[in-house]
Amino acid sequence: MSTTAAGLTRTHGASRAARVGVVIAVLLAVGDALVSFGELGQGFQPVLLLVLAAATILAAPWAWRGTTWARVVVVVSRLAAALTAVPAFFDPDLETFAVIMAALWILLSVLAAALLLVTPRSAP
Repeated sequence: MSTTAAGLTRTHGASRAARVGVVIAVLLAVGDALVSFGELGQGFQPVLLLVLAAATILAAPWAWRGTTWARVVVVVSRLAAALTAVPAFFDPDLETFAVIMAALWILLSVLAAALLLVTPRSAP
């Protein structure tokens, strides 16, 4: 680990698990953005999802390189986006497929966050 001139901590490149987490997070963010564009004007949630998707996509290159602040941004933005899917479980008018997709979206978001939080072990 090293410290940059600005005092930000970064690793010497992200681990393979963290990079898989970044890829999953970016794919989820792109999916959120595509769905949200079709729902603009229908409340606050689509705008929130677009902002969270943009945060994920903008921080992804630095998270890929292992920068700690970028990994935190990606984790927080994906977990916040996953929370927006929770109301699907309480809406009796939704089809079963939509509820299953919401559950899958949440699980993939948690998986991406967990992979990004895994730090490689240092060599003895």
